[in-house]
Amino acid sequence: MKNASYHTGIKRTPYTAMFGTAPKVGLTSSSIPVEIIERLETEDDLCKALTVPPNSADDMPPPQPDDHLPVSQSDLPPP
Repeated sequence: MKNASYHTGIKRTPYTAMFGTAPKVGLTSSSIPVEIIERLETEDDLCKALTVPPNSADDMPPPQPDDHLPVSQSDLPPP
């Protein structure tokens, strides 16, 4: 959380004093794609968007176990 509370002693927010710019707040500063952000209406929608994997991951085959990898030089096929 960015400290955006106005401080009367320094006459600015602590974030502005530290970084020289106003803090960016809101979902647009996150890593969520804009297309998804535009469809969000509730916090529940946001939670679902963060827990559901992207569609491209559904198209990928599941990872294969490493059982097929050779264990020693003798397990390799001849050249």
